[in-house]
Amino acid sequence: MVVRKRVNPRYLFGIGIGLLLQACSAQAPSQPNIVLITIDTLRADRLGAYGYAGARTPHLDALAARGRRFDQATTPLPRTTPALASLLTGLEPRSHGSREVGYRIRSGTLLSERFARHGYATVGLTCNGAAGTKQGFARGFDHFVDAYARGVEHAEGATELALAQVERVPDDAPLFLWVHYQDPHSPYWPAEPWRAGRDTQACRLLNLWAWDDPARWGQVYANYDDKARRAWKSCSDLYDADIANTDHYVGELFAGLKSRGRMENTWLILTADHGENLGEEGLFYQHGPSLHDASLRIPLIIAGPDVASGVDPDPITLVDLAPTILGLAALDAEEELEGIDQSRRVRGEAAGDSTRIAFSESGNALMIRNHPYLHSGWDGERSCLNGTRFSLCGEPGKVAGLFEPGVDPELGNDVSEDFPNALAVLRGARERWPVGHVRSRSARTPRFKLVDTPRIEGGYERKLVDLRADRDEAADVRDRHPDVVRRLGEALDSWTAKRAEAASPPVDPGVLEGLRALGYIE
Repeated sequence: MVVRKRVNPRYLFGIGIGLLLQACSAQAPSQPNIVLITIDTLRADRLGAYGYAGARTPHLDALAARGRRFDQATTPLPRTTPALASLLTGLEPRSHGSREVGYRIRSGTLLSERFARHGYATVGLTCNGAAGTKQGFARGFDHFVDAYARGVEHAEGATELALAQVERVPDDAPLFLWVHYQDPHSPYWPAEPWRAGRDTQACRLLNLWAWDDPARWGQVYANYDDKARRAWKSCSDLYDADIANTDHYVGELFAGLKSRGRMENTWLILTADHGENLGEEGLFYQHGPSLHDASLRIPLIIAGPDVASGVDPDPITLVDLAPTILGLAALDAEEELEGIDQSRRVRGEAAGDSTRIAFSESGNALMIRNHPYLHSGWDGERSCLNGTRFSLCGEPGKVAGLFEPGVDPELGNDVSEDFPNALAVLRGARERWPVGHVRSRSARTPRFKLVDTPRIEGGYERKLVDLRADRDEAADVRDRHPDVVRRLGEALDSWTAKRAEAASPPVDPGVLEGLRALGYIE
């Protein structure tokens, strides 16, 4: 005879609850998800959350309202590749080795590699060919998409692709997701719904004029014949429309992550690689060679489980983000980084340092015809050293000729024999300023910025601007604030001395073609 032992139904209920909790715990990772969103060429002052009345950025503004908005976030170098490399490694450009757009990361460990070591599923997607696999950004990602290589360069397709990659991630694995949108990058041309009601014609005609001959982009950036300034209202409207378009699809990304259970216990970090000059310092629809806040100051918004919501007024840089993100995830960096962990500040457990100095260096003026800068052109190809009237232009290994851009913008008439003294002066300057090393540098606080600009006779011209009183950064106030000049000058000289110049690495020919398509080089 079989004896069946009676089981207490409460015992069975307890077992069922235990199994259910175990199953739920397998689907809900205890480690927080990390979602990092970067938007190419996004100025802080073009978002509603940063006070821009003309903004149509409801999703980013809502994120700022429930998160922590950093009012004094800056980039270490206003070019895509170096800036994003600094964000993901926690190192300054001279340390990770990418000091210009397209240059490959040579040192440092990416956030994706660190998270992968700690059991995270890692997903990355980039719409910019200057921040993809060829530059070393795919390291550490389980799934990485060079969206531009699939013909996807805009926010709608990028969001769809990113969510498709998230679908491939096991539910029980914590997620590190990085999406890099590119839409606000020039030439500005959003999808039709976002152009509605905007003044599009003048900017469109300007773009078509430059597309017809890509060498003309340098003339656009330098405002030759006042073409760029006359199209300013139109281009500014389209820039705003590109931002509005991106905001919409960032909202779609958030909705898609929520429907997939990826918004619970999740840190959201939104920032940009750099801003964009829209005429500031005479640079139109570009970034890189200028250290005006139009290019340096970027949005930074962080929201998460225990964020201290509100506005943070103290300095922070992209170099700080890698250690900060690791701190939010309670992970050890395992090696010394140049950025500072600000996670306690994000949580409201510590204050920022209002006396901190943020350092930046410029990129080069990469278009040959962008003559207002001391150097213009691409290292390894034709480039110019520019004086007030004349330019010394040539290719590596060949004798450079003397040209007069003001009357010969196409650089077709070599006047070396007619102006031997000017030729001698510029040849001497070329010895002092090797190609690729002609960079401005700055030391910045929330109120003041000290900028060193290379001089043709050697050394730097130093200028102090009061950011609160002079948004155009036009007036030099060194004489009024000698103590500030001394403090920032000593700090800037010390920062520069610790970072030796490095030779520029070779760039993949395919990358060069992508940079031409983006209007970076001729």
